[in-house]
Amino acid sequence: MSIGIGTFVAAAIIAAEDIDAETPPTPRAEVEEESKYPRSLQEVAALDLSFLRDTWAADMLRDAMNAVVLAQEKPQILEQKIDVWTYLSTYEPPRGEGFMFSRGDLVVESVQHHMQTGHSGSTMAITMRNLQLLAQVGFPKYREGYRM
Repeated sequence: MSIGIGTFVAAAIIAAEDIDAETPPTPRAEVEEESKYPRSLQEVAALDLSFLRDTWAADMLRDAMNAVVLAQEKPQILEQKIDVWTYLSTYEPPRGEGFMFSRGDLVVESVQHHMQTGHSGSTMAITMRNLQLLAQVGFPKYREGYRM
């Protein structure tokens, strides 16, 4: 059985006439694409960090992600149109200094300044390295790395 163009035209006319008719929605999975990085404090708060299996590590990482969101709003960073996540993904501290001793970088210092959780030099360095990795691969891949 072949369907001619007339059948398609007739179907289109009928559909147009019944456009206001209530039709039940087609069931489908409501899959919301997860963003690569959290861009607001609300997005950071909504992240499930249970994959870390350590509340201390989860608190440190959540605090660091909040710091990135807050640093993004700093006037000097806005003026220079710097995306903090992108910047952190390519930033490497000066050789021999690491994140623990590096000074003078606007973005890195802004992120560190906005961290609320108390840090020693080593916990700051570890947290910043985790933040750097997250910036490089994105949150979904970062999380999957812990689940493997």
